[in-house]
Amino acid sequence: MAFCRFCGNEVAEGETCACRAKSNGAGSKTVIIAAAAAVVVIALIVILIVSIGGSGYKKVLSDYETAIMEADAEAWYRTGFTDDMMETYEEYIDCYYDDSDEFWDEESEELEELLEGLEDEFGKNIKIKISVADKEALDEDDIEEIEDEYKDADYKIKIEKAYELECNVLVKGKDDSDDDDVDVIVFKTKDEGWKLHLDSIEEIMYCMEDMAE
Repeated sequence: MAFCRFCGNEVAEGETCACRAKSNGAGSKTVIIAAAAAVVVIALIVILIVSIGGSGYKKVLSDYETAIMEADAEAWYRTGFTDDMMETYEEYIDCYYDDSDEFWDEESEELEELLEGLEDEFGKNIKIKISVADKEALDEDDIEEIEDEYKDADYKIKIEKAYELECNVLVKGKDDSDDDDVDVIVFKTKDEGWKLHLDSIEEIMYCMEDMAE
């Protein structure tokens, strides 16, 4: 006859004391519960990241809003330009400017003037929100046509998919607000994710400039 080293009770040779069997069962349940809780936590984290950072084409609209609000012209351009396109465009800038920073400063000043105009119209603490009312997937022919447009402008892009979006642009200040609708095209590139069509970048800008007048 042996004795359990945990509780001191007698146990037959080769058998497990009842106190250990009970403990092991509780431990297994604890491990299962802990694993299930970990899965739930991970799922919640994923949902939170997606909700904060935006998903797909909606993030590029959010980046556009931020670029305007911060009067960051380079970030504004990057909502539509891939890295290769930015490099090509900066070569063009170098032909007319001794320092590319001078160009970006001038472009940023124009964004600042837009914000000032919106503040004059709607009051301080301007906020800009671009929301999507509807979307329509573009087919292969439409995508090829967009790629050809960029090719004609000496920009080479490869589009995986694209949407035409019905967007609402809301500008709200301390004193007043206004909104307008605009059609926007967004497309997904293989390496750099979603981008705004260059024409759409301008369309949203024209929309806000009209509000500022």
